Amino acid sequence: MSTDSGGELSFPDLPRLELDQLLGQLIQRAQEVMATQGRLRGLLRANQALLADLELNALLQRLTVSARELVGARYAALGVLDGHGGLAEFIHSGMPDEVVAAIGPLPRGKGMLGALIDEPGR
Repeated sequence: MSTDSGGELSFPDLPRLELDQLLGQLIQRAQEVMATQGRLRGLLRANQALLADLELNALLQRLTVSARELVGARYAALGVLDGHGGLAEFIHSGMPDEVVAAIGPLPRGKGMLGALIDEPGR
């Protein structure tokens, strides 16, 4: 530490740069911790919402909504297999009703979705 010509205290440049870098790293780590806490709070809210009602359809709908919100997706869908190569349920979240109506019938597990069901490893 030294005094400049005006009589004010000043720090040499090198230690000041190191301090600035350390402060920048500290701020970055704090932001990472805050982001992680936000994700954890989201998981806790999703867990509480899922356990609020154990009726299967309501549970699956809440699961789809929570998953969409947790990853920040616009849309999400969940297919429940029927055990015969198709879907027993197809639950979606994030699409307005008019879009759903315009799309038409929901998937039944045929076509590309059927291929994924038949050969999930590909």
